[in-house]
Amino acid sequence: MSELSDSNQSDSDSGAHSEVRIIAIEREEIETIRTEFFSDAVLAIALTLLVLDLDLGEFRQAELSGLLTRELETYTAFFVSFLYIAVTWHNHHAAFNRLKSVSSPLLVANFGILLGATLLPFPTGIVATAFRVESLRDEQIAVLLYGLLAFVMSVSWTCFFHVASRDPHLWKDRGEKEMWGRVRNFAGFIAVGYFIAAILGFFLSPWLSIALFAGLLIIQSTQAHRMSPGHKRNAPQAAASPAS
Repeated sequence: MSELSDSNQSDSDSGAHSEVRIIAIEREEIETIRTEFFSDAVLAIALTLLVLDLDLGEFRQAELSGLLTRELETYTAFFVSFLYIAVTWHNHHAAFNRLKSVSSPLLVANFGILLGATLLPFPTGIVATAFRVESLRDEQIAVLLYGLLAFVMSVSWTCFFHVASRDPHLWKDRGEKEMWGRVRNFAGFIAVGYFIAAILGFFLSPWLSIALFAGLLIIQSTQAHRMSPGHKRNAPQAAASPAS
């Protein structure tokens, strides 16, 4: 009877530990989902705020076509910033697909990304205004401000991936250390690129800065693919194919 009682007690303890573990896992998943939903809402609001600069104001009869043409810089700035936030959301979604939980340092880095996104409408409006009035000095300051904000956002991404790479407890797949390190280095490269583009635009040509921003945005759009499981599996095959 004593052995049977001990066995039942052991089974009961094991069951209790399993329930506690399940509850802990569910809480981690809920926190991750809450963080992603909150981030989605912030990015959606940032996208909405961009449209506030699309305002022609009052105009007289037969002046509409001319006003629309003069606002071309505003539309271009809006479109570029819209794409920037869209790429940010896509990369953010891909990152959280590889996470099973979040930590306080990761949340801090995430808030850095969101801060940059919410501030983006401000330099967007400044860039549009500066290029519309065709003042070289204003254009230089505008692209510098825009580039520095993009740099800060990329630094936040680098910190985000650095925190994730140092804590395997956050990963869905424990074998993804190489992937997290790779995207951390990639984000750091993008950050340096935005900083250089901002400086070159300020001292050389604002249009050079705009071209570099566009190129960096295209490169940055590949970040989500670099976090996909298929990218990790296909990399060794691609490297081995020339030898065969």
